[in-house]
Order: sequence, then C-alpha cells, then structure tokens
Amino acid sequence: MIGAVDNILARFPWIVWFIWKARNEKTFNSKQILPPDTVLHATREEENWRVAQVIEVLLSTWRMESIRMSPSVWNRFSLLCMRSSPSCFMQWKSPSS
Repeated sequence: MIGAVDNILARFPWIVWFIWKARNEKTFNSKQILPPDTVLHATREEENWRVAQVIEVLLSTWRMESIRMSPSVWNRFSLLCMRSSPSCFMQWKSPSS
C-alpha cells in the first residue's frame, strides 16, 4: 500500500501541471482536453522523466575505458550516439585515448 501512495505522490505535481496546461489550451486555443487524457499524459511524462533520471545516473557512472571494443564497434556506437544526442560524448572517452 505504501508503494501505491508514493507513486501517487510522485505523480501529483505532474498531474497538477498538466491540468494547468489543459486549462490554458481551453482558455487560449479553445481546445478541449478530457480529464482522463490529461491524467494519462501526465502519468506518461512522469514515468518518462523517472526513467531518464535512472539512465542519466547510469551514464554518469559508467566509463567507456572499462569496456574493450574494437574500432569498428566503437565507430558504429559513435554514429548511433551522435544520431541520438549530440551531447552524448560529453562524458565518454574512446578506448584508444
């Protein structure tokens, strides 16, 4: 039961924020957003944010020099990384350096 309460409390600010955004859409753009859609959108955003925080911690503690990759694997990884995020290399080092 405590886990469910913590889950609701973690989502509460997100739900309030998305209610505010839905209100602005209604007021300024005459766009109706249904309450279940607002809660669903807020819940998904909170979950995505939580996952992103875990990934950030993992990336900041993982060092590329501890992994031995061939240059061809490293080059493919570099290309994928650059496509996904130009800032990907800020904390990563090539095994050859």
